[in-house]
Amino acid sequence: MPTNIDTALTTLAATKIFLNVGQDAANTSRDSQISALISAVSGEISTFCGRKFAQATYTNEIYNGNGSEFLWLRNWPTTVTSIYEDSGGAFGSGTLLTARSGGSGDYWAMAGEESHGRVVKVNGVWGAGHGNIQVTYVGGYATIPTPISELAHEWIGILWARSERKAHDMQSQAGPAGGSTSYLAREIPADITARLMRWKAIRIYG
Repeated sequence: MPTNIDTALTTLAATKIFLNVGQDAANTSRDSQISALISAVSGEISTFCGRKFAQATYTNEIYNGNGSEFLWLRNWPTTVTSIYEDSGGAFGSGTLLTARSGGSGDYWAMAGEESHGRVVKVNGVWGAGHGNIQVTYVGGYATIPTPISELAHEWIGILWARSERKAHDMQSQAGPAGGSTSYLAREIPADITARLMRWKAIRIYG
């Protein structure tokens, strides 16, 4: 599995309850194993969806203007702090845009999961250019959405069951010298990927 690019999508305590494993807080004998599964599954889900779910501040992210009215931020839901637009890339005070308020302003950031991080240019378009937009914003969820945590639990449960059956989630294939090469067989199950599609980033970033 790839390096985890997101913080955990569930907690150790919640996962132990889901797995019905050592719910007594004093029983920590398998915590390391469970924590490793949480980290791996969280990373795979975040990678598949192309975004980070845990709330964080993204400072001075650079985007390419695309000549349309829409700018798509990489992680959402968003609360935008500042946007600069400067074809020269200096992003001085004179290039700071204003959020729409009371019928005036340069942009407005759409809210909620359905926004997919969309920021709309008011009465105009984002100028086409390479690295000509700089954005600081808070993106993601302070509390991971329940459907995401539940899907993480479901996949962890599948991997846990395999381990408990002593399969260790390993497969072997013949090597060139008569030996064998082992590899992890941990692709996201198809039914889980289908339910993750509504959370997936499906647009091209600037």
